[in-house]
Amino acid sequence: MFQERNMYTVLFVFLLMKGVNASCDDKTDSWLTWTNAATAALTVVGGATAIVAAPLVVSAVGFGSAGVVAGSLAASLQGPAVAAGSWFAIGQSVGAAGFGIAGNAVLLGTGSATGYVTSKVASNILGE
Repeated sequence: MFQERNMYTVLFVFLLMKGVNASCDDKTDSWLTWTNAATAALTVVGGATAIVAAPLVVSAVGFGSAGVVAGSLAASLQGPAVAAGSWFAIGQSVGAAGFGIAGNAVLLGTGSATGYVTSKVASNILGE
C-alpha cells in the first residue's frame, strides 16, 4: 500500500508540474510524445531513486541504526558535543530512525523535480 501511494504521489507531482494540454484536437498537437514520455519516466525514476538512495548514502557516511559507526566519515567529523538540531544530530536521527513520512515526501519531490529538469535540459540539448 505504501508503494502504491508513492506511485500515485509521483504521478500527481508529474501532472502538477507538466500541466494538462487542453487543445489536443489535432494529431500533431498531441501531448503524448516521446519527449513527454521520457519526461514522465525521468520524473518517476528521479523520485524513486531519491527515496532509495538517500538512506544508503546516510548509511555509507557512517550514521547507523546503533549510532555513529566507528572509523567512518561521520565519526571523524563528530565533535566533542553535538548540538541539538545541528546537521550531525539530524544525520544521527535519520541513521537511527529513517527519514519518516515528511522526509520521504521531501525526497520524492526533490528527486522528481530533478528528473523533470534533467529531462527538459536533455530535450533542449537534443533539440526536441
